[in-house]
Amino acid sequence: MEDHECGLLELALAAAHDTDPNIVWQHVIALDHDTRKWLLLPGLRDPRHLIQLDGAWDTITEILKATQDTADVVLDVGQIGGSDTPINLIAASDMAVMLVRPTLRHVAQARPRLDALERQVGSDLAVGLCVVGDGPYTLKEISRALFDLPVLAWIPHDPKSAAVLSDGKRAKKSFHRSALMRGTVHLGYAMRHHHAKKAVPR
Repeated sequence: MEDHECGLLELALAAAHDTDPNIVWQHVIALDHDTRKWLLLPGLRDPRHLIQLDGAWDTITEILKATQDTADVVLDVGQIGGSDTPINLIAASDMAVMLVRPTLRHVAQARPRLDALERQVGSDLAVGLCVVGDGPYTLKEISRALFDLPVLAWIPHDPKSAAVLSDGKRAKKSFHRSALMRGTVHLGYAMRHHHAKKAVPR
């Protein structure tokens, strides 16, 4: 991996010449060092590079879907509804999870974005919520306010651990036992359970 640049743009450029799905492993960063159970494909560092991905989303989607046999792929697509939202990538996913804080402002902002998501990808995509941090509203109240979508998990506010993911701070050996990562593991189990339940024919 040391011979390759890591990131989404670098993967897209490499995929233009080689569509082997295994090239994705050459462009990821291991968050847990040698164990390589938590891998990160960094997003764009410069928004001006977005135009270079215009014709690459389908290829990126196929590459990421092909890795599902060996890994769970979780994508952070940022705020939904902007011109940079990768709708094709979301539509090809097994499910979408919106992170929301239990505050009036965040819940109010989530409603139009969830509505835009359904209008753009349809109602077949399974959608759930993950509540982050504490606030004045219960999980049931948040679900009711957001179209009765299921709240799959609650994750504590853990800025120190989050800085490892957002700012590239070096992870301590105890990183995988932090409140954030324990909550993330719980979310992962909940997502698998929700997806499996949706996949069962009725």
